[in-house]
Amino acid sequence: MVAYRYRLMFVLICFFLLAFIMAARLAYWQVWPDNILRQRPDLMAHGATNDAPHWRGTIFDRNGYPLAVDVTEYDLDADTRYLDPKATATFLSPLLKMSATDLETNLSIKRPYLRLARSLQADVAQKISAAVQSDILLRGLHLKVAPRRYNPAGSLAGTILGYVNADGKGVYGLESMLDDRLRSQAGSLGGIKLIDPLQFVPARNGTDIYLTIDRVIQDITEQVLFETIISHKAEGGTAIVMNPKTGEILAMASYPSYTPSNFAEIAQKNPDLFQNPAISKIYEPGSVVKVVTVAAGLDTGVITPQSTYNDTGSFTISGLTIENWDRMSHGITSIPVMLQKSLNLGTVHIADYMGQAKFYKYMVDFGFGQPTGVELQGEVSGILRLPGHPRFNQADLYTNSFGQGMAATPLQVINAVAAVANGGKLLRPHIVKEYRDGNTIVAVQPTIVRQVVGSRVVHDLNEMLVGVVENEVTGAAIPGYRVAGKTGTSEIPTATGYDPRWTIGSFVAYAPADDPQIIILAKIDKPQLPLGEQTAAPAVRVIMKQTLGYLGIAPDNIRLAANQANR
Repeated sequence: MVAYRYRLMFVLICFFLLAFIMAARLAYWQVWPDNILRQRPDLMAHGATNDAPHWRGTIFDRNGYPLAVDVTEYDLDADTRYLDPKATATFLSPLLKMSATDLETNLSIKRPYLRLARSLQADVAQKISAAVQSDILLRGLHLKVAPRRYNPAGSLAGTILGYVNADGKGVYGLESMLDDRLRSQAGSLGGIKLIDPLQFVPARNGTDIYLTIDRVIQDITEQVLFETIISHKAEGGTAIVMNPKTGEILAMASYPSYTPSNFAEIAQKNPDLFQNPAISKIYEPGSVVKVVTVAAGLDTGVITPQSTYNDTGSFTISGLTIENWDRMSHGITSIPVMLQKSLNLGTVHIADYMGQAKFYKYMVDFGFGQPTGVELQGEVSGILRLPGHPRFNQADLYTNSFGQGMAATPLQVINAVAAVANGGKLLRPHIVKEYRDGNTIVAVQPTIVRQVVGSRVVHDLNEMLVGVVENEVTGAAIPGYRVAGKTGTSEIPTATGYDPRWTIGSFVAYAPADDPQIIILAKIDKPQLPLGEQTAAPAVRVIMKQTLGYLGIAPDNIRLAANQANR
């Protein structure tokens, strides 16, 4: 019995001791919180958040040049319970370029948190910090390191990058698509009522991202595109440079463009600029698609490089008359000549020989009607009506064979032709080279989507595309290099049919033809001169020539001789 009483007494003592400790702890937090808050002004102004600076990941080009980086600026907050409104307003007015009267009125309302200014430069922040340390009347002012996004190259690659808004969230482009990786994490403190405030998870910086973009090639591409659009009084345009063997995007330019740091002004004036036309805006690509149709015809065996057809100049089906772009008939015509002269009737015959099932299998295999999967926000699928679609008819088969009646993005178009340059293998285009998180580096490897056509087909078609440049589109030729290419001049659909005045001129080419290292597409919207041969082809030539030189790719005779000597 005595032992029982001792045990009961012991339990009661423990219970009351625990209750006392808990009551004292609660009293400490509830009755004297200002003691802790004065020691931790960051808690006073920002609740349970660690105030250590944390940085969004930097976006670099492939060679380590920063394209988007956080820079140090400062936010100024105030706890108006711990400052003198008049003295504080008088001090801050010239630094913040604000009315002293308005400041004093605002500071006179007692509250624990008031945001006074964003994005202060270091010199201003230093003056405020020194004054707060020496003047007790200003002790309620609190500076917080506030990283802000900065683009060292200005508007370069603006439509690729996107921007970071005032809340630190990525919007459009890579900043949006890879926001989860780029975004930093603030350190967190436990609920200050019950948990020791010194326990916290440290802040974590975001992942750095190295792109496949080369800023030199990007700059070349943007400059040539801009000059082409201005000289031809065009509405706009897009140009893309890729490595066809890896799927790496070396440059992706569109005009008009914008500077990401000016996002607030752009949002008010022209928010459409935030879209990346290379992946978000579709067009009917026109005769560039003849490359795909001929590849499919060669791969199925319905044609050979020696095949001919009778070009009558027009073809009518279901009341629709299809004509060559020059409105002429060319008689017995070979497939290579058909490509050189870009005759619509040739691909109509090839599609008719193949039939719907085979033709559309290749269109899908080459990537049309589906997103490419590139790491960019806002990519669309394009439009490709397949047999069985409620609006599909036989005329679609024929018009799709030369790139009309369908729609694609510039990236889909260049990626399809890149499959020919890459031995018949369709790759997934990518714009991220590697992710770097501390000492961890994750490289993005080339991804083969599928083998679309055989190597023999590629060899034969490659020779035909070289013939296009050497015999017809001579304005795209580069001395010393064999260039393979194809023009496109596409009509623009409207609500009442095709626009009778304007066209879209395009050209896609790769070089060196025997060992393609780069492939380039230029698309010029509504130029004064209607043909892709007149507008886009010269632009591709300039970009190609400068890029070959920059990459150190020697002319064919020197390169082939060196290869022969090394065997």
